[in-house]
Amino acid sequence: MPSIDLRPLSLGELLDRTFSLYRKNFWLVVGIMLLPQAVVVLATLGVQRLVSPASVSVPFPNDPAQAAAHLAQMMGSIFLGLGIYICIVYAVHTIALGATTFAVSDVYLGRSTSISAAFAKLRGRITRLLGLNLAVVLVLISCYFVLALLIAIFAGLLSLVSKPLAVLGGVIGFGLGVWFLIWMFLGFIVAVPSLLLENSGVITALKRSSELLRGNRGRAFLIVFLMLLMTSVVSAVFQGPFLIASLVMVGKGEAMSFWLTGISAIAGGIGVALSAPLMMIAVALLYYDVRVRKEAFDLQVMISELDGAALPAAPTTPPASIG
Repeated sequence: MPSIDLRPLSLGELLDRTFSLYRKNFWLVVGIMLLPQAVVVLATLGVQRLVSPASVSVPFPNDPAQAAAHLAQMMGSIFLGLGIYICIVYAVHTIALGATTFAVSDVYLGRSTSISAAFAKLRGRITRLLGLNLAVVLVLISCYFVLALLIAIFAGLLSLVSKPLAVLGGVIGFGLGVWFLIWMFLGFIVAVPSLLLENSGVITALKRSSELLRGNRGRAFLIVFLMLLMTSVVSAVFQGPFLIASLVMVGKGEAMSFWLTGISAIAGGIGVALSAPLMMIAVALLYYDVRVRKEAFDLQVMISELDGAALPAAPTTPPASIG
């Protein structure tokens, strides 16, 4: 095994390693995203065909009851198609996230890997991975509704005193609620590497991620923000011209052609395939960085190299934090 440069990284060093790893392993990480993204593009084209004016502008029956039944059937088909589309996007992106995590881990730790090997390592873990991401979504949605209810009650009580005070309280409550949701989300950032690389369960991975990121949420926020900004810029470059053309056609009162929306979907898919691996690489590197800081993972790896043993997983009793 090649020598591994594991040490606590500054934010700048972590970002530098993210782009360096992306550049040196471009075809590996982008290749992992291409097949899932091709599936997403095909699903997008199917939904666009389903909701296109040509598909929904069929004549309605003259009888009101038949017209209502026809409308309900048409809306049901559209919602069913959108539901299937969301499930497809969720599944393929989650699988791509898992495969990229394994690939980045192998490259970072000096192991040989490939696109097929990264996907093969997901065998037996896909269900847990899908459940993990679904659990994160459900937790955040539940917290959102609870916070919205508390803010509404708080603003309602303040309105008994003063309406301007109620508005101010609502604004402050909304800001605090958004901050709390972001804070919770950041605590789950490294849950996927925790689940996959330590072969743990969903609840264990969520707790583990929250523990690892205690005191590191600020760095996690900056990493996520910068990677999302990078992804948005790349997507805008690829899809921007087609979006502008679509707006021009709508401004002229013309319906957007299917070929234009289709090319836009393909361009968007290419943009995601090129940019999404950056976020996945950064998260995987952040996972190893917080383990180095909190668990002396670098020393554990050095010992395992000397002993010829497998790389260490999560310790049952974490050592004292470093730095």
